[in-house]
Amino acid sequence: MCHWYRVFLAASVSVWLSGNAADAQAVDADLPGQAHALRQVISTMESEVAELQPRLDMAREQLADLTRQIDEATQQLESRRRDLSSLQADRDKLHAAIAEGQADQQRQQDALQAAGAELADVTAQVQDASAELAGIAQQQAALDARSAELASEIDGREKRSGELAEEVRQLTAELAALARVRDMAQEPDEPAPPLPPAAESAAPAGQQALAPPQQPRDPAQVDAALALAPALPADPQRARLRGLLIEGHCATDALRQVQDPINRQTLLVLVGRLGGC
Repeated sequence: MCHWYRVFLAASVSVWLSGNAADAQAVDADLPGQAHALRQVISTMESEVAELQPRLDMAREQLADLTRQIDEATQQLESRRRDLSSLQADRDKLHAAIAEGQADQQRQQDALQAAGAELADVTAQVQDASAELAGIAQQQAALDARSAELASEIDGREKRSGELAEEVRQLTAELAALARVRDMAQEPDEPAPPLPPAAESAAPAGQQALAPPQQPRDPAQVDAALALAPALPADPQRARLRGLLIEGHCATDALRQVQDPINRQTLLVLVGRLGGC
């Protein structure tokens, strides 16, 4: 409406300024026609304005809607920018953490390699020590075996030495007894010399005093010797002879307690089997 009104006023002013008096008179005569034309123009303009008003309102609403959308988009853009900045900061932190983790991993790998090398060294030392210990154990076992052999050999020799000493003692006693028997065999039989008064009172009639017994004898060994000896007296003299021999008395002294005179063959068997004393 304003546009057409401004056009009309401009045209009117232009006509008014450029015309002369005659023209002014002509214009005055045509004023009703001009007014009618002007009213038509105004009516047309008002119709156009009425037609344009909804479109203008719609355009204004669209402009307002677009303005709101622009504001929302701007806010979303700012929010996205803030999110992007936060994500970039997180990304930088993550990159830093990854770099630190890689550095830690490298340090751990270096430490692991160093520990592996140290473990290999210790393992080699353990293997060397185990081999040395096995050698020492073998030497110890050999020494123990040799020590056991030597101990057994020493025990055997000590036992044999004791046996030999006992054999020497028995042979010496037998030799002395045989010497006495031989001397007795070379001498004529004589009655036994009278005992001293004290001995006669201590010993029964027909017996002589006994020397203290020595080492006791094995009863089975005594029985075996008595079984081979000839001319033994009957019980109870035989039982007395057996008891004296088991107690450890000399064969000559024990036989003299039950035989008077002594039978030389009996004495030889007893001395040969049991020893003299």
